[in-house]
Order: sequence, then structure tokens, then C-alpha cells
Amino acid sequence: MRAGNSKKAEIAIFFAISYGCSLIFGIIIYLGIYEEVYNISLFMMLTPAAGVALAKIRSSNNEKGIKQIHKIIIVAFCVSLFALLFRITGVIGEPLLKIFIIVGNDILSLIILLYAWMSCPRLDPSKNIKVGAKYILIYTVIMFIIVICMSFKGITFYTFFAPFASIVHFPLQCILTFGEEYGWRGYLQPLLQRRFGKRLGVIFVGVLWQIWHIPFYFPIDNWNWTVQFARFIYLPALSVAFGYVYMKTKNIWIISFMHFMTNIILTFLPDYKDTHYLPCIMILSCICFSLLFTKTYQAGVKDVYGRIS
Repeated sequence: MRAGNSKKAEIAIFFAISYGCSLIFGIIIYLGIYEEVYNISLFMMLTPAAGVALAKIRSSNNEKGIKQIHKIIIVAFCVSLFALLFRITGVIGEPLLKIFIIVGNDILSLIILLYAWMSCPRLDPSKNIKVGAKYILIYTVIMFIIVICMSFKGITFYTFFAPFASIVHFPLQCILTFGEEYGWRGYLQPLLQRRFGKRLGVIFVGVLWQIWHIPFYFPIDNWNWTVQFARFIYLPALSVAFGYVYMKTKNIWIISFMHFMTNIILTFLPDYKDTHYLPCIMILSCICFSLLFTKTYQAGVKDVYGRIS
């Protein structure tokens, strides 16, 4: 009974941090108190992992390196939060905030990546890297086909440098997409899959992931039914694809890299008003959803994750 209550408390803390920050900063944006959505979004990417870290920091789990990883995440969360609050209240200006964000993310990204590699076996970035590289390559090819179909006239030679740019920049910014993926895929996905089954569980993760983003749509012109419809299909579909690779590799860093690369590649997409936008998003979503019929999504949860915890 006590263990069950502890787990419920963990889950409550995770959702309170993730959605609480999303709601609070969404209100700040909506009221026009501070409208630099990009800066807020960088902080928000840390909140899912911070929710896990704060929920588990007092846990009796002595697995090597995990507590230290959680401490690094909490430090990153607090540094970004206070820098943002200082900016909103006028204590610091926009240039100093950008320095905090850039330098802080660079340093903490290198620290968490190197520490995970050297001292945390469960979060070792090199785990199943050959298998992960195969899925990264397949995913990259599919994404580029979609991008080319969506914006053929706008494709330039530089478009194809996105994967290389991702490789170069990821070590210095990895804490951001790791912050999302450690929460959504690393923590919430196994939890919901044990409760609802692997297929429904991973789709629920995608829906929750999309809802978490909603407060940041208000100040920009893509707050419209087309984009919302597309995203409520696309993010659950992407959750299926990321969830599939995570179950195959057990390596959250591979998913973090795929997420990072996706963010870069998607900058080449046309405006949502383009006639190719919705059809191509639907095609990409169908490709991702097709993974639900693979053996990986048919196997038992224990077979996929190796243990029930």
C-alpha cells in the first residue's frame, strides 16, 4: 500500500511540474507579460525530465548514476527558471537571458552527456548504438522525402545539411530534447503501457504530449483548426515512432537525437497554408502509425522492457 501511494505521489509530481509550468507560462504569454515564446519553450523542454527528477530524488533507488543525473536535471531546470523569472520581472535584459540560456545549456548538456556515458549504465548514450543508427537513418530518409514533397520548390542544397548540423550541435543542446524524452518516453511511456497496453499507452503519451504544447500556440498565427487537427494526429503518430525505437534500443539518447533532428528538419516545412501541408502530415502520420502492427507492439510489456517496475 505504501509503495502504491509513493508511485501515485511520483506521478502527481511529474504532472504538476510538467503541466503546471505549461499552464503558468502559457498564461504569461497569453496576457502579454512576456511574449518571447522561443525562450520559454527552451525552458519548457526541461520540465518533463524535471518532473521525473523531482519525483524520484528522494527515492531509495540506488541504481548507479541515476540520482546524479536527476541532480543535473534539477540544476538545469532551476537555472533556466530563475533566469526566465529575472527576465520577466525586469531584473535582467534579453541579451543577458540569451547568454544564460546558451552558455547554461551548452555546459549542462556536455556534463549530463559525459556523465551518462561514463557513470550511468542505464542511460549510457552508446547502448545499442548500432541498432539505433539504423533507425535514425531510416527515419531521416522518410522525413526528407516528406519535406521534399511538401516544399519541393523551396528545397535548397543546405536543406540536406540538417542531419549533419544535428550531429554537430546535439552534444551542446542535448539536455533540451533529453529533457522532453526522459519524461515522455523514458518515464511516462512504460507507465501508461503497463496500464493500457503498448498501443493505447503510446498513443496516450502522444496526446498528452500535444496537450502540453497547447499554451504556446496563442501568440502565433498557427492557432487554427488546420494546425491543431494536424498536430493532434501527428504528435501521437510521432510518439508511436519514437516509442517503437525506444522499445527496440532502450536508449533514450537515440530518441532525444531523433527529436532534435526532427526540430531542425521541420524548419524546412512550408507554411501551414500551403496546399501540401495537411496531406503530407497525414502521410507521415500514417507511416508512423503503421508501426503499431509490428511485432514490437504485439509483444508483452515485460518482454519489451525486460522488467516490471
